Amino acid sequence: GDAELHIPSSLAGDLSLFASFGPHEADAFVRACYWYALGVQFKTEPAVSTVAFSTAIECLLPKNKRTPCKECGKPIGLGPTQLFNRHIKRYGTVIPALEGQRKALYGARSALVHGTHASRVDIAFFSAQRHAQDHLLLLQIVCERSLINWLRDPNRSDWLAVTEKVHNHAV
Repeated sequence: GDAELHIPSSLAGDLSLFASFGPHEADAFVRACYWYALGVQFKTEPAVSTVAFSTAIECLLPKNKRTPCKECGKPIGLGPTQLFNRHIKRYGTVIPALEGQRKALYGARSALVHGTHASRVDIAFFSAQRHAQDHLLLLQIVCERSLINWLRDPNRSDWLAVTEKVHNHAV
């Protein structure tokens, strides 16, 4: 809605970083930007926007191959929830007072995607839960920061190697 376009001073450097990407990273980033743009476009519909912002973040998650453990048969490595939460902790930085709310974002996304919640249907007009716009704004901020911090992280490819080594034998 602004009358003029505000271009960040970091744009030239960010475009240079993007130009240095290989095809896999470039495709993932462009896909994430597409979903982010859809989230912005549909902000008047919080459920759609939440799914779009969450999907933008998921585009940047490492694509690890989860082979089964020879001892217990469970997949080795982090699952999608853990990858998402670790990603937003690393890249979707927020002030300490918002970290608890940031941790709840994957649960909100899952409730929408798996059909167990839709705010326009499930929350009464006068409900105290009618703060979907606050959660949506937080998700948008986390998404924006995830995209730009991921773009600027020279070690983003090494992150997968660290996450793949995690495997617990819970009884």
